[in-house]
Amino acid sequence: MRWIIVLALTTLLFNGGGSVTAGSDPATEAKGTWGGPLDAMPDEERGELIKIIYQTSLEGEVTSERHQRFWEIVDSSKWTKGDVQEVWDRILGRSCVSQRYMTLAVLDAFYNKKDTKSPEFKDHEDRLIRLGILTAELAKESDEFIYKVAHGEPVKIVDIFGGMWQEKVFDEGLAQGYREPFDQLDKQYRALLKLFDRNFKGYQ
Repeated sequence: MRWIIVLALTTLLFNGGGSVTAGSDPATEAKGTWGGPLDAMPDEERGELIKIIYQTSLEGEVTSERHQRFWEIVDSSKWTKGDVQEVWDRILGRSCVSQRYMTLAVLDAFYNKKDTKSPEFKDHEDRLIRLGILTAELAKESDEFIYKVAHGEPVKIVDIFGGMWQEKVFDEGLAQGYREPFDQLDKQYRALLKLFDRNFKGYQ
C-alpha cells in the first residue's frame, strides 16, 4: 500500500517508556528508565520479565513455562494488582495496546461514522497521561484524526515512497491497510492478556 496513515499513538513495539525497541535484545536493553515498579527491580529480573513479554507478543501465544515464570517474578517483587496494571501500561501502553484501540476506532469511524473513542480507549489513554507516558496533546491529535475519518475530512498521511506529507480523505484502500495487520495485532494483544492473567490455564 502506497499510503501510510501517520498516527500519533502508533509506535514500534516496546518503544514507549523504556529502552527496548523492535529488533533489540530485551534481556540486555532493559536498563532504561521505565518508571514505577519496574525501576525498583534488579536488572536481571527486569530483563527476564521484559523478555517474556517480548517473546509472548512476538509469537502471539503464551506458554505455561513463561506464564509460570512471569508470575514468579511478579510475586518475588511483591507487586499489587495496581503494580501489574502499571507495568502493562508502561511496557505495552504505547505499543500494541494503543495500536489495537486506534485501529478499531479508525475502522469504526470509517464504516460506522462513530467520531469518538470508546470508553475503554479513553480510560486507557487517561491512565497513560497520569503516568506521563502519553501527553494530552497526542491524545487530542488522535481524537481529531478519528473525527475527521468519521466525517470524511482529509487526514494527514505520508507517501512512503516520496516521503511527502499530504492531506487525503480516508477511503477503502486506507481502511484495507488497517484491516490487513489487525488479526496479528489482535493475536498479540490476546496472548498478552493471558500472560497478565494469573488464573489463565488454557495454554496453547
